[in-house]
Amino acid sequence: IAKLEYGITPQDVSPKDGNWNQRPLDVANITGWISRQIGRPLNWRIVRLDDADLGSAPVLFIDGNQDLQFTDAQIEHLRRYALGGGLIVGHSDGASSMFTSSFKMLGKQLFADYTFHALCSDDALLTQGPFAAKGWLQQPEIESLGNGCRTLMLLLGRGDPGRKWQTLWVDQATQGYLADRSREAVELAADILFYAANPARLPNRHLSDPPAAAKIDYHLSVARLRYAGNWDPEPIGWDRLAAWMRAKQGVVLSVETVELGEEKLPGYRVAHLTGTSPFTLSESAREEIRKFLDQGGTLIVEAAGGSKEFAASAQAELTAILGEATPVTLTAGHQVFACADAIDAVTYRPGAMRVEGSDRRPHLRGLEVGGRTAVFICDDDLSAGLTGAAGDSIIGFDPPSARLLMSNMLLFTAQK
Repeated sequence: IAKLEYGITPQDVSPKDGNWNQRPLDVANITGWISRQIGRPLNWRIVRLDDADLGSAPVLFIDGNQDLQFTDAQIEHLRRYALGGGLIVGHSDGASSMFTSSFKMLGKQLFADYTFHALCSDDALLTQGPFAAKGWLQQPEIESLGNGCRTLMLLLGRGDPGRKWQTLWVDQATQGYLADRSREAVELAADILFYAANPARLPNRHLSDPPAAAKIDYHLSVARLRYAGNWDPEPIGWDRLAAWMRAKQGVVLSVETVELGEEKLPGYRVAHLTGTSPFTLSESAREEIRKFLDQGGTLIVEAAGGSKEFAASAQAELTAILGEATPVTLTAGHQVFACADAIDAVTYRPGAMRVEGSDRRPHLRGLEVGGRTAVFICDDDLSAGLTGAAGDSIIGFDPPSARLLMSNMLLFTAQK
């Protein structure tokens, strides 16, 4: 867990320290307690936004009771941290309304298209964590901001659980609490950490890009299809995939945004269509995709975050474009599973296994056009996986499997 050290810089006033560390033992205490519960030592540290390895911590904790005032450069650091797979957790000391309001404003500055909402009682964070699963004596009041795939920001604006973290005392012999009133506040902290990245199951994330390969075999351009909707929930994932394919496979991946309906798809061999919510394409966009497929292009359709709403809309759009063709489940013998990296089995996140079972086969479907697989359909998340986001509740593949599946689909098109 990274605890953010920050300053307050009003207009025309010299910078000064913010109230980021009024409870200096809060994160230290909860980290120590979680370590004892899982039998694995965990780390916490104090960070600044310009630290080079900020992304190695799955949770960034911002504490205080003042009006947050970050520079444009600092806001960009925060945005890249969250889009790179991290979870930003804001905590309002003493339930400060000033901090709470400014943290929500920070959410608007970081992600103008998304808004905070109160977590409902069946949210994954409140039901699937190691302690949440047993139920709450008093349900925590938490607000969340997400991109449809995963949560990017959490706000603990009420209840002041940090006060209990600061005063937590654990008996070394029994590992019991000094007072039961602290129990749920500490268990909430543990569930938030497990929601971001299960520390008992996953190694530390290291999100720096791998070194470039010495030999480049070929170049491949990908059209990311823009439409009226949430077409790009995880943009940094493609940056990371490009770096990985260059280093591991000698492929220079050029990822470009193409606005549907403007006749800019000709010249591309592969296009990616994704989203997290229902959508409808214009007739001109449908016609453009139809021509693209007829002329030899390949379309990858992916339900980011495992969104059933997007998947249903995508199926309706494919029917409008190609007629009543039924997607066929791709078997292990399909060429897409034997490209640069042979894929015999994949790893699904626990959230996907709760819905789909423990099958290790990749659930990919295809549609044929002109005797070839022209459309790949993936109803499980790849986009969040490409960022390296480690949350268990996402309905999709873990990051290594997401990377392999997407790269193989791209390389399949390059061989045609």
